[in-house]
Amino acid sequence: ERKGSLIIDYFFETDTAKRGDMVNTNTQSKSLDQEVLIEAQNLRKTFGHTIAVSALDIVVYKGEVLALVGANGAGKSTLKNLFCGKFPPDCGTLVVDGRQIDFSHYSPYIAKQCGIRVVHQELSLCKNLTVYENFFVENGQAFRKQSGKWRTKARALSSQALKKVFPANKINVDAVLGSLTIAQQQMVEIARAFCDEHAKLIILDEPTSSLPIEETGQLLRYIKDSVNSGISYIFVSHRLQEVMDIADRVFIMQNGKEKYQCDISSTSIDDMVNRMGDEIVEKAPRCISSEKPKINSDICVSFKHYTTEALKDVTCEMYGGQIVGVAGLEGNGQLEFLQEIFFNSSKKRGKDALTINGNVAYVA
Repeated sequence: ERKGSLIIDYFFETDTAKRGDMVNTNTQSKSLDQEVLIEAQNLRKTFGHTIAVSALDIVVYKGEVLALVGANGAGKSTLKNLFCGKFPPDCGTLVVDGRQIDFSHYSPYIAKQCGIRVVHQELSLCKNLTVYENFFVENGQAFRKQSGKWRTKARALSSQALKKVFPANKINVDAVLGSLTIAQQQMVEIARAFCDEHAKLIILDEPTSSLPIEETGQLLRYIKDSVNSGISYIFVSHRLQEVMDIADRVFIMQNGKEKYQCDISSTSIDDMVNRMGDEIVEKAPRCISSEKPKINSDICVSFKHYTTEALKDVTCEMYGGQIVGVAGLEGNGQLEFLQEIFFNSSKKRGKDALTINGNVAYVA
């Protein structure tokens, strides 16, 4: 522990004062009653001729949820990766809890030692390991003194962490991660980051993208409760209603720069959508056609109470001339639904369970 502390101190430059007076005027009131946890100034990052982040200043306060929003390509992911040490900026400064980062030695390991944790949109789990082994891989320092008992402690830690965030989860911590649904894997990813007792800032990149409604509500409630202990969050999401529900402030990016920031009470979903674009665009009137689309009943795919291992009591009809959208969270049977039509169209499960009239082409 002492050696680790000495190494971490080496990676910081001299302490700097918390500079609340340099915050955007939209959030200046926040600096009067909250300490600054992270302050970045003049950050810039380019990839070839692409400017991903440009002259960016951003502040995160202790015990707040800062929503980071913007269209695809706005620079959100690059900023996240700069904070977590995935790569250094071309220029700029980053101050974490009063200490200025030396980017020549900054890395994801050091970022974690500084209290910065990230829940990536693309899961960073090992699918060939069990749930509790994934917790051990990420939090191995908590088991150094356990010798042969680390498995027992890892099982307990993973189970407690999952129940703390998702009380109704039915995840078996001895299960191989790859056997879980995408939603369950995302729950493991989130709970694993939240169990770090030394975390000061947790960056959540689209954390609810695969979560059902109930688990999404549990996560948002947990975040609201945990900020009271001083933990800060950067909440990256395209789901603007969740941003309105959970955030204290919103920071909008566009083309690698700050477009706008304000307290959440000073904005709305429509306001954020308009500011993420280049200009406010009036909504076009909806065009309603009086002509009904022509349906070719000679071409038909019909399911009647169709059940397989992946599909449960599916009943629907689709005809020629229609465009049918199949929606749902990943791992909930959409792929199997399409494959049943193409690969198993000749197999009947019950009386007229699956009827196909016409040729079927499958494009993957």
